[in-house]
Amino acid sequence: MSTHTFFDNMQMKVKSLQQEIQNLADCEKPVQLKNIVNLDSIFMSLCQETSSNQRLLTAYEKRKMNILLDEVHEGLQNIKDKLQPTRKLRWDITRKDKVSQEERKVPEDMVPSSQQIETVSDKSAQVIIQNLTDETSDVTDSLVSVDKRGWTRDCQIKNLRNCKVMIGPVQTAAYIQECIDCVVCVAAQQIRIHDCQRCVFRVQSKQGSILERSKDIVFGPYNYEYPGIEEDFQQVELYCEKDSWKKVRDFQFFSNPKENNWSLVEEDDDSFCGRNERR
Repeated sequence: MSTHTFFDNMQMKVKSLQQEIQNLADCEKPVQLKNIVNLDSIFMSLCQETSSNQRLLTAYEKRKMNILLDEVHEGLQNIKDKLQPTRKLRWDITRKDKVSQEERKVPEDMVPSSQQIETVSDKSAQVIIQNLTDETSDVTDSLVSVDKRGWTRDCQIKNLRNCKVMIGPVQTAAYIQECIDCVVCVAAQQIRIHDCQRCVFRVQSKQGSILERSKDIVFGPYNYEYPGIEEDFQQVELYCEKDSWKKVRDFQFFSNPKENNWSLVEEDDDSFCGRNERR
């Protein structure tokens, strides 16, 4: 295939996807929910095809494709931002002034709910935050886990520092942003990682992981366990190939193909989190 032909074909595919996204943006919410995952999958395939055929593109064509794919990504993200699923899990973590141990105490008679964040800030203090909402809290140097019997529709994790996050299956997508020196166990249809540094991601994903503006990232197989997790995976229909954790799309590749922002753990490495570290 000639350089010109490949570029023209890719342009046609991307523009066709752009048109589908524009059409979907005008549809009702149920239609958007039904089709957004499929369009996301097509987008990832186009990114992979472009990445695998860099030698067939001139410098100008590489820049042009990068711009087109960025526009498609933005269109998809705009639709997702408007959907706002009703059953979602959101951790929007911001830095606050340290509170006293007395202020952070949990009443002894408080029974943890089935959906919670468990935070361990040091060896002597344990805090349980119930009624998961969009409220913010300081969880630097902590263990953050959702220890629940049930699946989550959507998951957003933002601005964590030196934390460990362990959650069960996510029905749609998991979004992880601005995390540094963290370990995250997550299973979802798709995993998007933005602006993260020096993190380990234990993942299972049908569509793979997307990496943007991140560096020093390590990927390994999902190894979080709890009683009933198999039923949760069946409930969200999250059936993945054994090596799905190895599917990584790094969007920075287009701007700097020589930059290596991620790596894979050894397959027999069972460290970081999982059955042996579950609290």
